[in-house]
Amino acid sequence: MPLLEKAYAKLNQNYDRVVGGWGKEGLRSLTGMPTMNFWNSQYEPEYLIPIYKHFAAKNYPMTAGCCTSGSIYGLVSGHAYTFLDIQELKDANGAVKHTIAKLRNPWASEMYKGPWRDDDPNWTEEWKKQVQLNEENDGVFWMPFEVFMTKYYNLAVSIYQPYKYQVKQLYASERQYRFEVNNPVDQHLYITAETYSYRHYPRGKCNPNNNVVLYFKDGHNNAVDQQQYEWVSHEGFGTMGRWAQELPKGIYTFTVVNQGFQTKAADLSLNFYATK
Repeated sequence: MPLLEKAYAKLNQNYDRVVGGWGKEGLRSLTGMPTMNFWNSQYEPEYLIPIYKHFAAKNYPMTAGCCTSGSIYGLVSGHAYTFLDIQELKDANGAVKHTIAKLRNPWASEMYKGPWRDDDPNWTEEWKKQVQLNEENDGVFWMPFEVFMTKYYNLAVSIYQPYKYQVKQLYASERQYRFEVNNPVDQHLYITAETYSYRHYPRGKCNPNNNVVLYFKDGHNNAVDQQQYEWVSHEGFGTMGRWAQELPKGIYTFTVVNQGFQTKAADLSLNFYATK
């Protein structure tokens, strides 16, 4: 790990420029895969549960940032946790009684003291079997999904799978660029627009003004998913695509809007990822 950290600092010029940040940056840097970020406060739990379960079933790398209102239940504020799974605890009749989230503290110490901690008396032997509960202090713990939704800012996920890959370079000096995307079959298809991030700029001047917005729409001018648009912000990249489903066969439009075009052109790399 120290060697990897040193290499990452070298890539970004020095250690000072790799302090802090969001999990999505690390996932993108380590995997090179299309990486998305979900702000928990923007969606209803019923909408996110099947999406997060899909990601967990695929074993995609995921991180979650804590905490929205200061530390609680032993959670560490300003700290990133690994998001591992969602499970539904069911009674003898198969009715769902609780929905819980599984996380890991990368410090390998659980520290969590809230509901559904390992020694919570609410655990029954049957529910322990349902989630294969490990009661050792291994850094892994369960919590109510509603607590996760309210106490963690976000979930970042790297859509890690084999792709056919293409790249297109764009020097965005105009206001808008529109591309036709012909998706020949139903498949997972993602587009990541990438440019310089704030880590490539001196400390104290860490806003490269990446004022670029992305839109990905079908033939009826509807967004391909609930995500209506994506900013290419100071992290230097943004990804568009259908989150947990294949993109149906058809003709789509991908639009790049450079809102800073009057004062600044943007060097963009458009990365196309398709599974078929």
